[in-house]
Amino acid sequence: MKKRIILISGMDFSGKSTTVDEIERLSPGDVTTQSKLISSPGNNVAWQKRLLVKAHFESHGLQKPQDYESLILKALEFDIAQFQNSDTSVTPIIQDTLFMLKRYAKVIQKNSSLAILEKYRELIALLPEMDSVYLTTTPQERMRRFYDRSRSNIKITGTDKLLLENPDSFFQLDEIYQQQVLQRFPNTRIIDTTNTTPTESAKSIIEEL
Repeated sequence: MKKRIILISGMDFSGKSTTVDEIERLSPGDVTTQSKLISSPGNNVAWQKRLLVKAHFESHGLQKPQDYESLILKALEFDIAQFQNSDTSVTPIIQDTLFMLKRYAKVIQKNSSLAILEKYRELIALLPEMDSVYLTTTPQERMRRFYDRSRSNIKITGTDKLLLENPDSFFQLDEIYQQQVLQRFPNTRIIDTTNTTPTESAKSIIEEL
């Protein structure tokens, strides 16, 4: 039996993390949650090396090395291979983001080389089929959530900061990201979380399990 994977995507402040947390709370023991990769990151040597390189260069305020994207691609290749060789499971998996798709959106936005774009397309084509949900909200609601998070002393990093520093780039990335999720998984459900609670969004997803 194939693993059933429910992919939940969305840019920062779309309500994704809180919705995933609610799914876990409402379905204790009925689902397994994993993040970013579709197989265990602890067994992915290339992924661990990528994290070390990222941390080193960011801590010293340096630009990442030229071969950084190649390191990411190696980690993603290993992720696909490891998943394909893994055991089957009857427990639905809640996939909190696919790093591959979000990174591909960033690569498109940066106008990266055709060779890199083609390599991402090849890997994305190898992804297993998934039930897919994309969470979104209004720009105003994202900013409200941003300031709520900043007041709670939760660290703001990565694309979180992008929303404040360059909102046009943030929303362009959101559009590209959503397009790529829909292209790979055409039956993706779009859920606007602006006027819904995390519990309501979670229940809507659980009903499809």
